Amino acid sequence: MDFSTLTYSEIKHGYVETKTGYQCIYCEFSTSKDEIYPYENKFYTALGMMKLHLQVAHRSNLDMLLDLPKKDSGLSAHQVELIRLLHEGYADQDIAQRLGIKESTVRYQRFTLKEKEKQCKIYLAVMENLRQKPDSNFLAIHSTARQVDERYIATKEDEEKVKQDFFLSLDPLKLKSIPRKEKYKIIVLRILCETLTQKNYTEKQLNDILQPVYEDFASLRRCLIEYGFFSRDFSGQTYTKLI
Repeated sequence: MDFSTLTYSEIKHGYVETKTGYQCIYCEFSTSKDEIYPYENKFYTALGMMKLHLQVAHRSNLDMLLDLPKKDSGLSAHQVELIRLLHEGYADQDIAQRLGIKESTVRYQRFTLKEKEKQCKIYLAVMENLRQKPDSNFLAIHSTARQVDERYIATKEDEEKVKQDFFLSLDPLKLKSIPRKEKYKIIVLRILCETLTQKNYTEKQLNDILQPVYEDFASLRRCLIEYGFFSRDFSGQTYTKLI
């Protein structure tokens, strides 16, 4: 599952709650709220079974998060090992012996982790405010945007450039080409979404709308999901507009 589409709470708990059940974020396992699940002479609700699955199949959600590559977690191999030992309840002296470092270094690294946590909270707050109150000259960033970064920082001038350079017509909407530059691509998708008035579409309905806009309509459809303008249910049959 693409972590960029998940909320903080979903990543923290290791599963996504849907209207009908729960979906593990690490594998295809899911549970239904309408069912009761037997396991080793006990019975579990859908949520209880999902929590049990994380323990049995994935050790724990923390273990799975710590196994993520550095580019996703931002943690070095040394920090990962330190967190594992802290979570297992080892004292600073024992951690120092296991890692071959001084006890004072362990205390400093504890402090560093807390500082990193504070910085992450501030960064999340900054990005949330950026979404909610953008500068009037900047295009608003939709709340379901994935991995918000410089790609989403675009001005009204950028939008006008995209309309001139990448569209054959705006009414009816006819796209000349999909921009390679991601900032411009996101603007194209934003303009496209403004013409989509329904909340939910079947794949055929969406294809029928996108095909007259651009010949490679399948790429357009994938981009709408990739950049957080649309979501697709687990069956792949229903597409939901998110903005």
